[in-house]
Amino acid sequence: MELCGNLMENAFRLCISEVQVNASMDKNSFELLVEDDGPGVEDNLKQKIIERGVRADTQSPGQGIGLAVCNEIVNSYGGTLTIEDSMLEGACFRINIPLN
Repeated sequence: MELCGNLMENAFRLCISEVQVNASMDKNSFELLVEDDGPGVEDNLKQKIIERGVRADTQSPGQGIGLAVCNEIVNSYGGTLTIEDSMLEGACFRINIPLN
């Protein structure tokens, strides 16, 4: 709940008009993608915004810990959280968690 809530709240807050959530699973891993059509994340910030206290969005109130918490949750399951450019032209947050 914490993981999905943080990612979707960010996507809805920053989107222009569309958020897309996709999940898939095979015998080895689970993957979750949360994408939006907002401004995206600059390349130089993609790794930094998953650190505590670092924020890309300075227009809205916040502490800069939501994505850090998401990253810690994903890491606790041995997974990865990556930030990419979305097909919607905004940001895509990709979570991959191994099942074995």
